Amino acid sequence: MKVIIRMILGLFGVTCSILILFSCGRSGQHKANRVLEEWIGRQVIIPNDLVYTKYGTDTVEYSQAYTDYKILVYVDTVGCTSCQLQLERWLDWVDCLKNKSSYSVSYLFDFYPKNTEELVDLLRFYDFSVPVCIDETDRLNQLNKFPAGGKFHTFLLDRDNKVVLVGSPVNNENIAELYRDILLAPDTVSMMRTDVEISQREVNFPKIVKDSIQNSFPLKNVGNKKLLINAVNVSCGCTSVEYTKQPINPGDSGLVKVFVKKEKEGYFNETITVYCNVSDSPLVLKLYGNAI
Repeated sequence: MKVIIRMILGLFGVTCSILILFSCGRSGQHKANRVLEEWIGRQVIIPNDLVYTKYGTDTVEYSQAYTDYKILVYVDTVGCTSCQLQLERWLDWVDCLKNKSSYSVSYLFDFYPKNTEELVDLLRFYDFSVPVCIDETDRLNQLNKFPAGGKFHTFLLDRDNKVVLVGSPVNNENIAELYRDILLAPDTVSMMRTDVEISQREVNFPKIVKDSIQNSFPLKNVGNKKLLINAVNVSCGCTSVEYTKQPINPGDSGLVKVFVKKEKEGYFNETITVYCNVSDSPLVLKLYGNAI
């Protein structure tokens, strides 16, 4: 049974539905929630002395220090190497971003192979000329302790190596849409930064009756550009949101309304992640307390 978290993205009057799918039932959903809570906004440690090669053999000079975004792909020894790599699809993404994004985007393909010769053969077969790091000691993973499960091993990082998105755009079209929304809209209002003021980012409900938890978070645009809420993600399938879809003029406020349906009594702690065109995006909002 698949758990579906639905997010509605509004962009200049155009609405599209993004479905992020997690398998393995409720346990899979809980794991995904934990991963998102832990990793969104977290800084990834990337050593300066990593060795990069082309085709796994020829060492090259390669720096990511001054790019706007980085895409980090970690592949471990679990499962089918070819299935995990998806090299042909990644080449399409590299070409797409090179031609259509005004941002500078670099890549860190970090491979911890169970069979280095097989990996080198695959790199040559697909003519994968992007520099890669063959990390035979699993150093990058040891430094960062990446979550278990291949679908959580791809990260979109900002200039400071902080995680913006988790998930692979080559394996999930819905995640791919989120990548496109951030990286392929350079000349729109969504890419013009503004500032936002939020009076309260955390709300505590000491005692609340089940099935009646809701709250509105006003987002006031205190900058000089229009504010656009691109997407809102939630940490639990029991939480849903409604938010202002239209661009918000300077001086005006938009709303993120949160609804939590709790079927059981007990403590709850829900995280709402808001993606918008402000410098510290994504914004993190919280609802917590006790359902009785």
